[in-house]
Amino acid sequence: MKMPSPLYASVFVLIFNFCPVTLASLKCYECDNELTNNFCMSDLNLHTCEQGLDTCQTIVAYSEVSEKLSIIKTCSVNASCHTQIQENTDLPCDKRRSSWVCTSCCHEDGCNISGQGHTRPLSTFWMTLLSALIAVEFGIGQPRFFAQFINKRR
Repeated sequence: MKMPSPLYASVFVLIFNFCPVTLASLKCYECDNELTNNFCMSDLNLHTCEQGLDTCQTIVAYSEVSEKLSIIKTCSVNASCHTQIQENTDLPCDKRRSSWVCTSCCHEDGCNISGQGHTRPLSTFWMTLLSALIAVEFGIGQPRFFAQFINKRR
């Protein structure tokens, strides 16, 4: 029986990665205008996102005027979350400044539990792409790939 080319397997993995068909909705921590992350980390704050909301978003802001830290966590749309990151140029995420805003976006259940800006939006994509390229380059998945190691031992 002929084994499928690793190229086909790689293409399948890439297509699967870009088509986020999920049976369960994303779950994100949600809280509004909290002073500390401790109030946001309870399992009671882990909510199922509505359909179409594919991103967990965390906004941590500090204002020198009010001398107040504010943490907001919510379900969001990926494009909207990244737009907010780009639009905060007047208050960059630089905690050495007197006022700042840090917005982070992530895409896994409960990934926004941290108040420190846990951001991994493309790590899964890059790891999948790297795995696919290695599989194609070395012919992993084809019988001759494994046979070369078996034959060397004999």
